[in-house]
Amino acid sequence: MSGRLYRALSLAHQQVQAKIETEERSLAPDWFRINELKRRKLSIKDRMRSVLEHGRDAHPLRSPTGGVRRPSRGIPLSSDA
Repeated sequence: MSGRLYRALSLAHQQVQAKIETEERSLAPDWFRINELKRRKLSIKDRMRSVLEHGRDAHPLRSPTGGVRRPSRGIPLSSDA
């Protein structure tokens, strides 16, 4: 499980780096966006380190790209449940 998570985080890290490079090469770079992307990249790197150190994710409800996943609530499909 942790190997799969690490690979997903690594891919997300590469994608964020590509976005940073694209933004930096633009004619009018948006430095605010670049800073946000760099913070996201650093957060992903911290999570990768956590996976290596602990063999699992320290923040299981966070997605590799920085968003928050909501746990399923197991809502019954019928009203008589």
